[in-house]
Amino acid sequence: MIQIPQNKSEFELQAELFSALKTAGYLVRGEVSARLNGKKSIFDLVIFKEDKAVVIIEVKDSPHRAVVYGKKTKQSMQYKAYNLPVIYHTTIHSVQQTLARIERVLAERELLLIAPEQKPSDCNSLNTVPGVEHH
Repeated sequence: MIQIPQNKSEFELQAELFSALKTAGYLVRGEVSARLNGKKSIFDLVIFKEDKAVVIIEVKDSPHRAVVYGKKTKQSMQYKAYNLPVIYHTTIHSVQQTLARIERVLAERELLLIAPEQKPSDCNSLNTVPGVEHH
């Protein structure tokens, strides 16, 4: 007999967040493959702006795993090489909390990347990441 699991899986967490991001108007893709310095990464979710990656989202089914992965693990060090914000979404975060964190990160990143003499409409991209492509 198959019983209903007690906890949500990473897939379910990822699907809920993906749906909410799409509904909020974000260009988001799942299971995005990229290669940098000869190392392949597969990101759970990536938000794009004008075809450029701007945020990596890593989904973990437990808060403990997010804390562990947020430290100096092979995966976290590899992700940092892309020079993009990495947001962890776990069971302790509601989708709304994660959406709010994403909005804050994007707003801060926009302010940092726009020089004072530029207007936001003058900026064509937030960041370029060699080797990042979405499928």
